[in-house]
Amino acid sequence: MTTTSSPSQPPIYTPTNIPSLAPSYSLTAAEVSTLSSLSSAAKATAYCPYSRFRVGATILTTDGQYFSGANVENASYPVGTCAERVAFAKAVTDLAAQVEGGRFGGAGAPDAKGEGGFGEWKRLGGGFRALAVATDNSLPASPCGMCRQLWVLFSSSIEVVESVWLKEC
Repeated sequence: MTTTSSPSQPPIYTPTNIPSLAPSYSLTAAEVSTLSSLSSAAKATAYCPYSRFRVGATILTTDGQYFSGANVENASYPVGTCAERVAFAKAVTDLAAQVEGGRFGGAGAPDAKGEGGFGEWKRLGGGFRALAVATDNSLPASPCGMCRQLWVLFSSSIEVVESVWLKEC
């Protein structure tokens, strides 16, 4: 496997060697390839007229569903939303709708904790397995603290595939 790295940067993997990462993340080669492809495709939906820095993110759930998102900027920089948070928000709302629609057999009614259908999905065994992020940079972009906090909140056991810096060629 050919990778590049430096003491301050983890290895950068190219599309040809991404599938070989699967065992390191308890994922199949197909799952890693799908995460990579979907996060790269999500970049095309980014709204980034200020920075022109496109980011796409994809989350894999324990039941095999993929949810993608892209960064959405605002002229007031802190108001923008990172791709990882968009993907998590999409997963939470779509999974809640699936539970409320009866897909998982739960009622999905709001509970005392205010978790609604997403909380029911978690109680039924749902969870997040992996997260992948793609950018146009030749060097990796580290996720922000808000994104890191969000994935820890939703899944302390999530495999962060982006930590190996998936690079497009």
